[in-house]
Amino acid sequence: MLTRPSDAIGNAVQPILGGDRWDGAGMVCERAENVGKGRVVDAKVVERISAAGFLLEHVTQTGSTNSDLIAAGHAGAASGSVLVADRQNAGRGRRERSWQAPAGSSLLCSILLRPAFCLSQARLLPAAAALSLQEAIAEIDVACELKWPNDLMIGSRKLAGVLSEIVTTDAQWFAVVGVGCNVAWRDVGGADIGSDLSARVVSIDEFAEVPDLWQLLVRYVEILGERLTHIDVVSGEYRNRCSTVVAPVLAICA
Repeated sequence: MLTRPSDAIGNAVQPILGGDRWDGAGMVCERAENVGKGRVVDAKVVERISAAGFLLEHVTQTGSTNSDLIAAGHAGAASGSVLVADRQNAGRGRRERSWQAPAGSSLLCSILLRPAFCLSQARLLPAAAALSLQEAIAEIDVACELKWPNDLMIGSRKLAGVLSEIVTTDAQWFAVVGVGCNVAWRDVGGADIGSDLSARVVSIDEFAEVPDLWQLLVRYVEILGERLTHIDVVSGEYRNRCSTVVAPVLAICA
């Protein structure tokens, strides 16, 4: 089930990774060299994501959803393509830092965008994603703070991260915006995390019942899609909400 993305996101509707198209029941991805078999997703989830102007594909495992969508973008994949994975074995954050999460414990997704706005505004995409994910999480009564440039925090521990990558070609540009949000680490993989990591990260299930990952994805995508139509106000929104931007800084001089 594919739909034309909104003007704010772009156009050129095509399959994401060369897999089958949605038939209302689910889709199987055929790119077997690095992507696992996609599982059936509730048709209502697909419909809501489609209505927001996006195209959904789900895989059980891949290296990196961002890397997959960058490759797909070079091949002409649609703006608004959303790739969700249960597990990444080569997930990464800013400065090539690795991102690891127990299988099925996190929201791991990337979105390919060919926006109508100019390239200079692409710097606002990480902030737009962080703001949108923060609002989606707030709807399940969990409050988190934005930490510049790309983290969502609860106290001193990291809940989620954003990785935005810009790709330029001869005639155009596109962006891939990935998010990783810890949702059910205690429930799914708490025994495997270790004390060092647990001191630095936090998951939603420490503060609320484990939310439905698909519903969290839907709300994130819906909120982001709306925010991209008002990209000019994102900078002000982010400054007002970012805890590290408004926090006082103590300078100590020797």
